[in-house]
Amino acid sequence: MSIMVSQLWDVFTGNSNQGVEKVAALTEDFLRDRIRETSVCNRVIPPILLTEAQIERNTTNDWPLKRVEIEPDSKAFAIGFRGKGTAQFFDGRKYEVYFTKLETEHFKKSREELMTMRYPVMDVVNNNFVLDMQEQLDALFKVRLDAAGALSGVTAAPDFSTAANIAANFKDAVITLAQGIIGKRRRPAKLVMSEAMYQNLGRLGPDKLGYGDAVQRIAFGGVAPEKMFFGYEVITAINAGTTGTNGVTSVWPHNKIYMVTEPGFLGSNFILGDVQQEMKREGNILEWWAWADQGTEIGNCSSVGILTASGVTA
Repeated sequence: MSIMVSQLWDVFTGNSNQGVEKVAALTEDFLRDRIRETSVCNRVIPPILLTEAQIERNTTNDWPLKRVEIEPDSKAFAIGFRGKGTAQFFDGRKYEVYFTKLETEHFKKSREELMTMRYPVMDVVNNNFVLDMQEQLDALFKVRLDAAGALSGVTAAPDFSTAANIAANFKDAVITLAQGIIGKRRRPAKLVMSEAMYQNLGRLGPDKLGYGDAVQRIAFGGVAPEKMFFGYEVITAINAGTTGTNGVTSVWPHNKIYMVTEPGFLGSNFILGDVQQEMKREGNILEWWAWADQGTEIGNCSSVGILTASGVTA
């Protein structure tokens, strides 16, 4: 279901609350769906929608937060038929997830401009609202992944300076990350990298991929349909590199691969209420924007590994 941009003015001509709610509902549904689909953060840790009753208060300020309990360490004991394991008492370990307001730029159009438009407003929302909000979220998530990876010590630094070096080192570097996380008694589940980095799978020969269907599929169909490597789900991002389209700074670097565990061993991702849509009219100018409150934290740093390739521009 969509609404034409030119129809927006008609909704606001009489300042009808019912009309405003109708348009807001349409765009809000689209926003909520798309932000969960496109964000790398939301694909790594599926978001959980919280209500006002589920948030908690901070002792130092009024900003909402959510406290998440951490599983206490446990021990196994070898005991005889009449023996008992020693009792272990523990304080509840928790980490706090604070919420960040993600807000789009305010989109403004005059009545005269709206009269010339013949495309669905969903296109405008997708290009100007959803993309901006998901990039804000991913930028915050990347900072947390980098910090967690530095603390975990699970790293790899292969030489990717030439195509031959990439072909020789790509697979072994990913194995190094996996072994590092497995050594901490966790199971790797997903890889996050730029789309350009993932294209390097096409450089791997049969000695790395195996003499079978995988080589044939990549040779004729490319790497795009695969989205798996070593059994791990691969999440790729187009908004990568030092500069993106029109010189806009992007989020994900080309020289890194992040390996993470399943969400239950990694961290939390909460959305406080639905995505909010605001619209108003002043004179002949129609203005609308959107925002959302979302909190994401890495609760277990040992569940993150980072490959940093040398010889590749970030």
